[in-house]
Amino acid sequence: MYANDGYFPANLTDSETKLALGVLGGGYGIAPTAIVRNQFTTDDLRRNATFLEIYVTQDGIKKIHSSVNMKFRGVVVNGAREYTNDYILFRYADILLMKAEAKNYLNQDPTEEINIIRKRAYGPAYQNHVFVNTNKVQNDAEILKERLFEMMFEGKRWWDLIRFNKAIELVPSMKGKPVEQLLWPISQETLSLEPGVE
Repeated sequence: MYANDGYFPANLTDSETKLALGVLGGGYGIAPTAIVRNQFTTDDLRRNATFLEIYVTQDGIKKIHSSVNMKFRGVVVNGAREYTNDYILFRYADILLMKAEAKNYLNQDPTEEINIIRKRAYGPAYQNHVFVNTNKVQNDAEILKERLFEMMFEGKRWWDLIRFNKAIELVPSMKGKPVEQLLWPISQETLSLEPGVE
């Protein structure tokens, strides 16, 4: 879930990165790509709470090696990392963004809900990120992006992309694929038990 020693380059010498990583442990499987990381602005407080970029210096040039998920890291007990986190199912920001999504769908203004989240997310830099209601399509794009920033690694993104009809467009491995690939398959058992289902 988090990261083990084998994930990191041998020449990682940045003491600040090592301190932020803390005690390693587990098997690493999830890391945001540059496509995702680069959507966060550096003044978004959620950025460092969500992932940490690891840099190495090679031939005098600093370049990114990888990134690490900073959520659900558990706790360190007697020098070992234990994964004791409860997974978040719903939280206040999720509820606010669902409300914003519903309001936008009903041609209502989602500004209040989005800006409650942005005030916390950007802190002193909030004035540079104030949401302004425009139109349904643009509002949907902003809501979807806000859900990405707010709930990365919390099991919501795929379902958001399906609901907003954006999976084919925004997931690189889905580009050019038929939309039927997004449909939930009906098992053969269900089809044989219920003749009304096709």
